[in-house]
Amino acid sequence: MFDTQSSLTYTFANGDEGSAEGVIKYRSQSGESVICFGNSDGALKGYAPLAKGSGEIAVAMRYGTLLPFDADRVIAYEGGEIAAQAPIDASKRLNTGKAKAKFASVSDIHMNYAQGREMWIHALDAFESDGVEYVLVSGDVGEKGEHYLIYDEACKQSNFTGLIFSCIGNHDQTDDCREMFLRYAIYDGGAKTFVPLESAKQYFEREYKGSLSVSVTYEDREGGGRTYYYSATVGDSLCIFMDQMLKTGSGNTAREDNFSPAQLDFVTEQIKEHYADYDIYICEHAPITELGVGFDPEHRYYGACIEIKPEYPNNTRFRALLGEYTRCVWMSGHTHISFGLAVCYGDREVGGTKPVAHCIHNGSTAQTRELDGGVIAYGTDYRSASQAYVCYKYDGAALFEGHILKYRTPSPELDTADFCDVIDPTTTFYFRY
Repeated sequence: MFDTQSSLTYTFANGDEGSAEGVIKYRSQSGESVICFGNSDGALKGYAPLAKGSGEIAVAMRYGTLLPFDADRVIAYEGGEIAAQAPIDASKRLNTGKAKAKFASVSDIHMNYAQGREMWIHALDAFESDGVEYVLVSGDVGEKGEHYLIYDEACKQSNFTGLIFSCIGNHDQTDDCREMFLRYAIYDGGAKTFVPLESAKQYFEREYKGSLSVSVTYEDREGGGRTYYYSATVGDSLCIFMDQMLKTGSGNTAREDNFSPAQLDFVTEQIKEHYADYDIYICEHAPITELGVGFDPEHRYYGACIEIKPEYPNNTRFRALLGEYTRCVWMSGHTHISFGLAVCYGDREVGGTKPVAHCIHNGSTAQTRELDGGVIAYGTDYRSASQAYVCYKYDGAALFEGHILKYRTPSPELDTADFCDVIDPTTTFYFRY
């Protein structure tokens, strides 16, 4: 039975099936309280709490967030005991049916950080346990060629048996990184082998009997070297992996065009060819400033993003592509912004801005950035947190489930006991294409 006079309330913003958008409020009776989604067995297992605190507690569930499938109530705990419950009407719960595929979306795995290797191994092991079939990496494996050798070791040491596809971010810009990327862009965990881009098409035709195809394009890079962008079809998904193509260094994302006309021609052709029959995922490293991180222009936690200016026509063209092909899912990274800062998803018009593709913003498996005294905290040791998305594909819809793989902790040293895999219900998004 629920106490209708309870100090715990959940006010929904709309009546949409499955939508968690709204506000949960609780007035703590004594000491610290913990607010969770739950059911008759108590707090949902495998989920992070919605909030912890004392006094007046308010949890704002954002636009696009999804009610956990097994949740029929919100529960407030005090002293480890249930202090209050608020029901969730059965009409609000969404029945999606069985997912037809499952993949992970990550970014900024940074083998150049002391903790990058172990955190990546843990992430891959978690994905294997979660039944992930393939992983999409939105850039920044490392800064030097030697970091790809660490990446090689980490992937092979993990238990992951699926596929990994990556793209080039701002830190992957050096010539030696690019040449290593040619060899290490794609990993086949079942065979414990990397698939060079040059032979990827033939490899997947031979080993996967045509169930997976890869299209690779090379382009001479201004100032020397080559660029590498490609696409892969996996089932009914088209995944496009873009090259950030910075000419003047990793710190200049906001100071130049990030793409060439030829790359945008390739992306446009791929989208047009597959738009009617495929779910399309664009892996590209940096967000666009005017959209904000995760399409949230009200919060500028990170300044070095893609600028839309007359002198950068290819940035403008990429932005226009996102506005034209709104069924696509655009997955970025670069900022390392933590789930907790609530800017990781966007899917509707904000402040009169023209709608764009579904925007998913990845944090980092190696180092999420959080507010510390109102300032973004940086760090390259084991104090850092680790986060990723696990995506469930349905007919005409997708669920991006935020996973916390490690919380921010005090120790700069490795302690594998800190590793975890819990779902963050405040960063779990569902949308229809």
